[in-house]
Amino acid sequence: MNGRWAAGVVRAKALADRCIGQGGARDIAASPTLEAALAALSGTPYGHGARAGDDLAQAQNGVWATLLWHLRVLAGWQPPAGGAIARALAAGFQIANADGARFQLGGLGRRFSWNDGPTLSRRLGWARTVVATVPSAAEWALGATAVLVATQSFLIRQPLTEGQLRQARSLLSTEIGGDLAEFVRLLPAQARWVLADVEQPRDLWRAERAWWHRVERDGLRLLRDSRFGPAPLVGAVGVLAVDAWRVQAALEVAARGGRDLEAFDAVA
Repeated sequence: MNGRWAAGVVRAKALADRCIGQGGARDIAASPTLEAALAALSGTPYGHGARAGDDLAQAQNGVWATLLWHLRVLAGWQPPAGGAIARALAAGFQIANADGARFQLGGLGRRFSWNDGPTLSRRLGWARTVVATVPSAAEWALGATAVLVATQSFLIRQPLTEGQLRQARSLLSTEIGGDLAEFVRLLPAQARWVLADVEQPRDLWRAERAWWHRVERDGLRLLRDSRFGPAPLVGAVGVLAVDAWRVQAALEVAARGGRDLEAFDAVA
């Protein structure tokens, strides 16, 4: 089995090396205009998706499309078990398509049982799939679930449906209710970490930052695994996703004239 992972591991590490990194993303953010940022991106892997003349939404969509292309390439080099992991981790693009996006999934497309229903329900279903099929990414999924539920319940203040409550209780092993402090206190450690620095609902942006930073740390650690197996694949997906997240945020700063670098640094 290990031999069948060899090519996939080599490809995963090679693709992860294509990230422009935090410094590269900051340089993009410092661009005086969106046009200048796109010109700077043209010499990077993102130049294929985010092109000169794009408006901000088109450019950001192109960044995510580049990530999806990388995941499709990565999945193509994996043994069947690795392909299943890649499809599970990339299923967020299916959710985006259901909400009106037009991402080309290729071989990553798969019909999941949770594909129908409201967006929040689909995201909870996606988290359940990741927990069940990708153990090394389970805490990413649980942390994301905690942020989703906290945002819905305590920031937006829109009650979860009965079905969503069942999904959330099953994933988080806790009741959903009370205030934010009680919710955090009752969370299992595997999900509580993402809300460690959040005291008020208005501070939930910090949880998103903590989530992305944890994914990057874990991803880099998994990429260093010298064994032929799924760890480098999961690590590469995490690191590539974080890089795309930083770049799309950098484009938004550049579109505002590069004047919010301090805010970019605080988040990214």
